[in-house]
Amino acid sequence: MNNVLVMYKVKDFTKWGLNVEEGAGKRRMMGSREAYVYNKKDNPDEMVVLYNWDDLDKAREYFESDEFKNQIRDAGVESNPEIIYLERAGKPDREGRLVG
Repeated sequence: MNNVLVMYKVKDFTKWGLNVEEGAGKRRMMGSREAYVYNKKDNPDEMVVLYNWDDLDKAREYFESDEFKNQIRDAGVESNPEIIYLERAGKPDREGRLVG
């Protein structure tokens, strides 16, 4: 599984959440499986979302689309999102060494 980490600041968490939920169907069609939403403890309007995605090329297509850009604008995102595409490098074995 691949991951996409998206970070940004929003004006209103509730409005943002409702708007993002509207886009869930499109994300699922493009290979998004799960999303975990976090915010900074000292500033709840600073969001971090970790998505599990089947194919990073499809994820990149989604996050670079005008549809996504319009969605976050409508959701009240105040900053340009920082989007990081992550591939699993391996996992630790019983001794803590990284294996493929």
